[in-house]
Amino acid sequence: MNQCRTISVSINQPVAMVSAYLGDPAHFPEWSAFIVAIRRAGEDWYATTKGGEVRMTFTPPNPFGVLDHAVHPNRGPAVRVPIRVLENLQGCEVLFSVFRPEGVSDGEFDADVELVQSDLLALKRLLESA
Repeated sequence: MNQCRTISVSINQPVAMVSAYLGDPAHFPEWSAFIVAIRRAGEDWYATTKGGEVRMTFTPPNPFGVLDHAVHPNRGPAVRVPIRVLENLQGCEVLFSVFRPEGVSDGEFDADVELVQSDLLALKRLLESA
């Protein structure tokens, strides 16, 4: 079983607004340090990252705040990325789970978790300033 850490951030915006924003992959470069650019090709998306281009697939729109996606690197298995948006009184909570892939060191995993935390804080700043 792979180790998992779920990071969350409270955002003072309605669930529907945050879900709609996160549900559009075109917005990823605005808040994610991992994705420099993204383009759509048919049903798939192709993200430019510091490590090159990767294919991404996304959960279809749904009313439940489930915004999962998968990153398909050129080599190796797909990396599944669960994201949830939950109602939290007047705002919402965004939860992002990071699974530790096989062969990833403690330091590399900690760095991945820190990057996600930084991305979620960037998302919070962006959406709360809207």
